[in-house]
Amino acid sequence: SYEEALKRYELAFATAMAITAKTSEKAYLCLSMSWLVRGQRKLLDVNAPDYSEKYKEYMEAEKELQEKALEGFSYAIQTENYPMCGNMDQHTVDYITAALYYKTGNYDASLKLLSGIIVSNSASKRIKDNARDLKDRIAAAKKNPDQIVPVD
Repeated sequence: SYEEALKRYELAFATAMAITAKTSEKAYLCLSMSWLVRGQRKLLDVNAPDYSEKYKEYMEAEKELQEKALEGFSYAIQTENYPMCGNMDQHTVDYITAALYYKTGNYDASLKLLSGIIVSNSASKRIKDNARDLKDRIAAAKKNPDQIVPVD
């Protein structure tokens, strides 16, 4: 269940703190937990009496976890060597960080990272396509701030 998975991730995060794991590893745990919270939110029963409260609670928890992940990845980019989190190369970490900047509304920082991916000779076609797609979403969000298209 999502609750069980979140408890396990919380234990993993506590362990990472205790063993002083790398910042990128803690950031990735926060990102993974945010995905679990999003999954919980999407499965909420609209007809439940506490739907609004739970929805708001999950949205806030997801946002908080994303902000912590962004903070961690931003710091890790400056202080750690690649690959991070076992096998993530620079372009993958930059894309994840750009997506987190997008979700938190910092479009300029996101675009800066995305442009580096798009012009890179060593980035894969897949990551470049994803970066172009996110760049287009940012352009649309800037034109219509009320209609932000989520990145899953």
